[in-house]
Amino acid sequence: AAGNYSWINGANWLGGSIPISSGVTVKVTNNMSGIQNVALDSSITLGQLHLGSTNAAGGFVLKPGNTGSLNFDVATGPAFLLKSGAGADEIAAPVTLLDQLIVSNGSLGSLKISGPINGTNAFVKAEADKWIRVAKATGVTLD
Repeated sequence: AAGNYSWINGANWLGGSIPISSGVTVKVTNNMSGIQNVALDSSITLGQLHLGSTNAAGGFVLKPGNTGSLNFDVATGPAFLLKSGAGADEIAAPVTLLDQLIVSNGSLGSLKISGPINGTNAFVKAEADKWIRVAKATGVTLD
């Protein structure tokens, strides 16, 4: 069922540990119906994000919440945003590319990035034929 959640609430994460560090791999995936609104509520840094619901009637929306943003940062190589599942997902929070970001949609669902994208690193779309929509980017190379 649809719901509202906070990224920085440990009770929302398996094991209770909040994923919020450079290079960490995070999976925001499930088989649910309805839209799951996830408020970042802080500056969230990670290296790889897996996003998607296996149910076409479900999806995730990552929102800024109070002051949230999503930062992609790794020690070496590129960061990754991997869309999976049949649902429609959206990143409505500001995104900062501290490293190159490779975005892949290996699913039938859509991925929309409606929050502003900032940084000086490249945003690379891995598949030319998959639905990935970007609203606004500042100082970022969209490949």
